[in-house]
Amino acid sequence: MSSKPIGELKAITEWECWRQGKAEGKLIGGNLNVLCLLMGTPYFPNLSEFNGAILFWEDICKELHVIDQMLYKLRLAGVFDRISGMLIGVPTEFEEKEYAELAPCFKDLVLASVEKYDFPIISNMDFGHSTLNMPLIIGLNAKMDADNTTLYITESACID
Repeated sequence: MSSKPIGELKAITEWECWRQGKAEGKLIGGNLNVLCLLMGTPYFPNLSEFNGAILFWEDICKELHVIDQMLYKLRLAGVFDRISGMLIGVPTEFEEKEYAELAPCFKDLVLASVEKYDFPIISNMDFGHSTLNMPLIIGLNAKMDADNTTLYITESACID
């Protein structure tokens, strides 16, 4: 525990750049299903809180069409119009059961849902249900560099 900025979060596994670029902003997000379930309630963040933010999300045991629906829900709500970057945790047990031969792969599905936006994306990051977890604290400022698959937390999680 320190009042100094956290700094670079080191990758435990191999992160992937899905879209190049850099972004800086407050971290916001969590479990994709929970985030979408909160929409329309007093517990969903005000849309202005997404302005310039870096959205992080993960989920587990979902069929790909359900992930697609949740991403489009965020898109239609205007979240993707506001964020500066996206971090995706390790995809865990995402499988299309009934129409597997017709379903796009997870990466193609995500990229299709954000195709009209140009924010950077890093995926397979070390947060989520089935991996060693690095701390992503909602509201802290961060910098991401998708080209180099790096993430820096630029402030402390502690108060002096």
